[in-house]
Amino acid sequence: MAEQGLWEYVFYDWQDHVPLDALPLQDVNFSLTLGAGGTLTANIPLYDDQYNISRVTAATQPERTICVIYRDRRFVAGYRVIDPQDYDSDSGVMSITGEELPAILAYRFVDFTGPRTASPYNEVKWLMEHSAAAADSRWVKWVYGSGGVGTVTRAYRKEEYMPILDQINELTDLPSAFDWWCKPEWDEDFNRPAFAIKGVGRTTPEAAGLVLEFPGNVEKYTRKTRRGLLNRVHGRLQADTAGTILETVDRPALRAAGYPLIEQVFQIDSATSRQDLIDQLGRIADTARGPKLLFEWDLGVSDSTRWWGWELGTHARCLATDYLYPPLPDGSAGLDRPMQMVSVQVTPQGDQGERVKVLTGEFTQASA
Repeated sequence: MAEQGLWEYVFYDWQDHVPLDALPLQDVNFSLTLGAGGTLTANIPLYDDQYNISRVTAATQPERTICVIYRDRRFVAGYRVIDPQDYDSDSGVMSITGEELPAILAYRFVDFTGPRTASPYNEVKWLMEHSAAAADSRWVKWVYGSGGVGTVTRAYRKEEYMPILDQINELTDLPSAFDWWCKPEWDEDFNRPAFAIKGVGRTTPEAAGLVLEFPGNVEKYTRKTRRGLLNRVHGRLQADTAGTILETVDRPALRAAGYPLIEQVFQIDSATSRQDLIDQLGRIADTARGPKLLFEWDLGVSDSTRWWGWELGTHARCLATDYLYPPLPDGSAGLDRPMQMVSVQVTPQGDQGERVKVLTGEFTQASA
């Protein structure tokens, strides 16, 4: 096991980007995920002499302060402090919660009506900046990455109060778009932490340059399945001029192979044409050919485990040999295929030292 890193938790003011205080948090867990759904949880034992309630209150003001995490003086993650912030008088411990910065866009609406045509990246950038103040732009400075070809046409209706984050996720779900995550990046111009919206192309999977192997660098893994099979999908689009547009995308090959008919209907509010509706339904049908397989790989941290350099959305090579995946006749691993990295969860200083869990997924595993 490698020597444990030096961890620092520095709280910044959201508005002016000024560091307020550094608190030695305990029982810390944090994650980075595709779509910026990662969270931070930590405890603050107020009975400890190194804490003062006035100091803690100022540094952990919900919705206002940002917890920036450093490992060996390297900026590795950051979270906006939010509720819940709970306290138990029996233990004297306060627990705090944080979320990745783009999550605030789930509580802001697109204040625009009418169609827009742009490249996927430009449209995401426009949505990110749509209601942004100067402080937002200082914290989330860049939108860039791979994938995202052609143009997209979108319509936003003010009266429907469309959450911006929902619109970004719908947009990036389009076949011509990309997966994305909130990547910590240092702002060299002002010497301060900041973030980028980093896109990762899905048409041609990008290799992560990472091997996850059980037994090997993986101490254990779990596999979970999520129901995913649909072989007929319907879509509805309420158009201003054409009324309700209905379309269906069918996958008869699965039924011909013996699978029963399983169908579902989707309301696609953001589409602007019949072809947009068909394209989005095709994406849904293509990713619903079978069960979603989610693998969680548990790693102890060694000198070679540089998780802060991994790119979410890229594909790690995953190998396993055990009861579920017996070795092949030639002795090679029973499971050996690339899988997309969905999230990284870090426990900086647990009972077993620094721990990392990597969640990988197979979202188009065919049933036939």
